[in-house]
Amino acid sequence: MNKEINIEIVEIRERLGKAFDEIASLRTEMTALRRESDWRRQFYAVALPIMVTIIVAVVAAIYHQNGRFEDVSRRFDDINRRIDDTNQQIREVKQDIRDLGQQMKEIENLIRQSSREGRAASRPGGQ
Repeated sequence: MNKEINIEIVEIRERLGKAFDEIASLRTEMTALRRESDWRRQFYAVALPIMVTIIVAVVAAIYHQNGRFEDVSRRFDDINRRIDDTNQQIREVKQDIRDLGQQMKEIENLIRQSSREGRAASRPGGQ
């Protein structure tokens, strides 16, 4: 019986040794997990808010720039429309000048014709 008790004691000691080894391994693993957890906690506490702030700022800047580009685009469209209007007015003025030139030629022709008729009437003999 003593022998059996000794065998059981040895087995219990072996099991206890394995259990202590397992506990030591679990403690090591737990320490590593805590370190990893600390790193994640620090990341989420410090780096993540900074990254989110930067991303939000970049997106806001992009939208602001898009708004500015749209404003500049509208201004260019307005300028182009004004240029087109001015070109149309220039074409109209040129056409008016041509029309006036044509009217001037007609007036000159009428004056010449009138002066010829006046000369012919002033000649002795009637024509």
